[in-house]
Amino acid sequence: MTLCFNLKNKYYKMYQQGKKTEEYRHATEYWMKRIEKLKKGDKVKLVNGYSKEYLEAEYVEHSLITGDMLPGYLKWIMDKNSLWYKIYLTNIKKG
Repeated sequence: MTLCFNLKNKYYKMYQQGKKTEEYRHATEYWMKRIEKLKKGDKVKLVNGYSKEYLEAEYVEHSLITGDMLPGYLKWIMDKNSLWYKIYLTNIKKG
């Protein structure tokens, strides 16, 4: 299975530079259906917006966290009590 995440350019560049290895998604029914099916080693595509430029990564695992546990650069977008997926990735490389 390959899961695709479209990213804002600034987050894409963080992955590209090796500064980011985790992805965060709001725990909605939409993401639950997709993330819960992932198995260790599944491929993940990190797409730069809606361009053709992307990185490939391997899924390691995920956890559910509350909004107050998100990193500082994401604090502005959530309710502190909402649930979020924290997705751990490895072997991030140009696709």
